[in-house]
Amino acid sequence: MRNEQYNFVFVPATKHSVLRKGLAQRGFALKSETLCRAAGRLYTVINAQYTGRAAEPTGLACLCGKTQGQPEAQAYREQQLVKLKKYRLGLAPGPQADGVDALIQEMEDGLWP
Repeated sequence: MRNEQYNFVFVPATKHSVLRKGLAQRGFALKSETLCRAAGRLYTVINAQYTGRAAEPTGLACLCGKTQGQPEAQAYREQQLVKLKKYRLGLAPGPQADGVDALIQEMEDGLWP
């Protein structure tokens, strides 16, 4: 529903980064995110609203969203980094792998979106 009067709440079980990127590319802005832990895993509750302004988010924004400053933010970031490194293992050498390597380095350096 592409209407600014609605707020959407998402609780993705997997592929948080894919959801964030897809929302931004389709004109949705992330209003807030809240990290929560259930069954030993970290999840994020995403509140998004349609603005009509499509954007191309950075890799860090896709992976971490608006979680900075929350009590579980560092653990969530580490969880995302582990997944990114696993993803990297399946990539052949080339531009995509180089981009993932750069993102891994950014995350290890502690840079936030």
